[in-house]
Order: sequence, then C-alpha cells, then structure tokens
Amino acid sequence: MPLERMPQWTTRVDPNYIESLIDNREYALLRATLSELDSVEIAQLLTHIPPYKSVVAFRLLPKDLAIGAFEQMDVEYQRRLLDGFTMNAAREFIQAMSADDRAKLLDEVPAKVARRLLRTLPPKELQDTLELLGYQRGTAGRLMIPEFVDLRENMTTGQAFDRIRRLGTARENIDYAFVIDDQRHLRGLVSLKDLVLAPEDERVADLMTPNPKLIYTYTDQEDAAKAARDYDMALIPIVDAEERLVGTVSWDDLVDVLEIEATEDIHKYGAVPIEHPYFATRLGRVVRQRGIWILILTLANTLTGAVIASQTGLLEEFVILAAFVPLLIDTGGSLGTQSSTVVIRGLAIGEVSPSRIIPVLTREAGVGILLGIFLSLVVMGYSYALGRDTGVVAVVGLTLVSISVVSTTAGAALPFLFQRIKQDPAVVSAPLITTIMDIVGVLIYFGIAYLVLLA
Repeated sequence: MPLERMPQWTTRVDPNYIESLIDNREYALLRATLSELDSVEIAQLLTHIPPYKSVVAFRLLPKDLAIGAFEQMDVEYQRRLLDGFTMNAAREFIQAMSADDRAKLLDEVPAKVARRLLRTLPPKELQDTLELLGYQRGTAGRLMIPEFVDLRENMTTGQAFDRIRRLGTARENIDYAFVIDDQRHLRGLVSLKDLVLAPEDERVADLMTPNPKLIYTYTDQEDAAKAARDYDMALIPIVDAEERLVGTVSWDDLVDVLEIEATEDIHKYGAVPIEHPYFATRLGRVVRQRGIWILILTLANTLTGAVIASQTGLLEEFVILAAFVPLLIDTGGSLGTQSSTVVIRGLAIGEVSPSRIIPVLTREAGVGILLGIFLSLVVMGYSYALGRDTGVVAVVGLTLVSISVVSTTAGAALPFLFQRIKQDPAVVSAPLITTIMDIVGVLIYFGIAYLVLLA
C-alpha cells in the first residue's frame, strides 16, 4: 500500500535523527540504523524528510531493501526521488518494480522521462508495462498484474505443485491458482491451502471453486473494489472482452483504490478538486484549483445579498427581521448538507439505488418537517421570551419549518440528479448546497414575511 495512504503509526527511529545523520555525513551509522528496519518503516521515515536527502539514504541501503521501501511510497514521492537518481539507479528501481506499480509511476513522470525509462526495460517487462499502459486510467486493467499461476482441470495435486514451484518465484501472489482451459477461459480457482491439504492424486477439478466472480479489464476500478469487498475476494481474476484470463488484482491494491476514491470524494465535497495528493501538490496549483471554485461560489452568493438588498422597505419597517437571517440560512445549509451526505454515502456503498428516490425524498422531507417544528418551537419560545414582535416570531417559525423541509429534500434530491446526468454525486459539495440554500432561504423568509406582516 503506498505510504501516502498508510496510517501514520510511530516508527522506531525519529526522522529528525535520520536527517541529522545525513547532514553530518555519518553514513556508516545511517546505513546500520536503516538496515535494522523493514521496508515499510524505511519508507515512512524517508517520506518525512526532503527527497534530495532521501536519495542519499537510498544509495546506502542494500538493493532489495531499497527497492522494497521505494515500492511502499506514494507515486508522487517516487517521482520526486527519481529526479535525484542517476539514470542507472533509476533503471534498477524501475526494472525491479512489479508491472502494475511500474505503470502507475510512469503515468506520473514527464513523457520524455517515461520514454527513456521504458527503453531500459527488458523485453518481457516492457511488454507487460506497455500492456497495462494501454488500458484506460481508472480501470481494472490498469491495476492488474499480468503474471499469475494457471492450472488445468485434469491436473493432479502433485502436478499442480510442480507447476507452482516452477512459476512461483516469478509471481507476486501464489495464494490462489486459476484454472483455465486451452483458450484461457477461466474455469475456476483453487487456493494453495486446499492444494496442500489434498492427496497428491486428487484432481484440480474436484478442488476448485467453479465459475468465480470475475472482472473485465474495462471495469471501473471502484466497481472492481466494491465487487472484491462484496464477494470477499483476496485476489480478483481479470478477463478481456472475450473472457480470457489476462491478469489479477490483489485486494491490497483495491484497498488503495477505495481510499483514493474516498479522498477524491472528500475533496470534491469540500470543493477542493485536487487531482494529486493534496499536501504534495504545488502551492500555486492548489490556489488556482481552489480559487476557481471559491470564485464561482462567491459570485453565486452575491445573489443572496441582492435578495436582501431588494427588501429594504420591509427591513426598514421590521428591522428585527435582519437579526434572524444568519440563523435561517445557516440552518438550511446545515440540514441540506446532512441530507446530501447520507444520500451520497448510500449511493456510493449501494445502500440506496436511483429507483428508491421517492422513498428517500419522502423520508428526508419527513425528517425536515420534524426538525423544523422542533427548531421553530425552540426559536419562537426564545424570541417570545425576549419580547419580540409576535408577527415576526410567527414568520421565523414558519420559515424554519419551510426551510427545513426544502433543504432536506433538495439535499437528498441533488445526488440523484447528478447521478442521472452521469456526474459524480460527490460534486454536490457542502459549499454548493450551502450556497443554494442561502439564496432559497432568504427568498422563503421574505416571501413569508410579506404574507404574514404586510397581507
């Protein structure tokens, strides 16, 4: 799992200590210290110091340990490290990586660098990498590992073990073997555990799980991850359009996908559409991408001010109305955001489907009515105790109920609408819902005020 998405547990060595060893050129002590750690801990340590210093540490590590740590790092940090490597060192790291990790990295480096690194690969690694790069980004084909252990139905357990021994050293995962026919169509899968426990003359056909769940190369990576979760699969078979087995995707890679997708959704929901890891993105790019959204939302919010400004006559006669504006529009924004959040989550995990839109909207409208009545009673009671005008108190109470119903219903409806027009429901962000309810809220407020106070 790339380090960017790892839980940040404490390592046995302080990154500041590693930096001090590099700064003081105590290379023998640095090498001894790092050699006592595993690849995950080394990756964590080096990710917390500048890349140009990490390059020094990498040059001191045994090759296998250095490559293991490199594979644990986030692609963005890998790219930065490559900038400090010599071409020979970069070639060694690229060649030692698994095909799927190599494809991810080459996606991120400049095209000129990618072409130069591709030319250094041996024919087999080059073929595997180009095959993966040929699939569309965000699909299961782009994630898969093209090597796997394949067996035939008529093999005995002993013959299966002979094949696993021959292929195992060149395979990343041998926990499961895939049973295919002569046209490479997937017939079933068998676990290493079942093979170990079976007699040597047992046929693979009698041990395999037939017709396992499979994923197509063009399947969206998020859908593939959900299928793996739903079917409790540790290793997912990937087939092409003709249902020939072409690779596998491991569960740990799909966990990365779920975390990446969740991070993207959180960024979108907060109107922060950053494509790369946020804290590894250049400051100028962050400001530019966030600024566009903030500008759009700010311009939209000027409509709220325009509505309020257009009601100067009403506000001059009932000045106290202005005091309740923040309370009412904040309530609408908060309730709308809550409803959109639960619906987006429900759609994402399959708890609700587009066909259930009416029950969902009815439920959220009911929630809005009950919350609105509760809030209006509290605010009206408090306002009445302060001696506010009875008519204004009635306006505030009616507005709270109306805004609550509209905001919960709208907040629940917008994710369905965005999904219907084939847009990510996560773009129904909290700032967007809040902006919409600010405008709608003041329109409802002053509309009710006119009806109650000036009718």
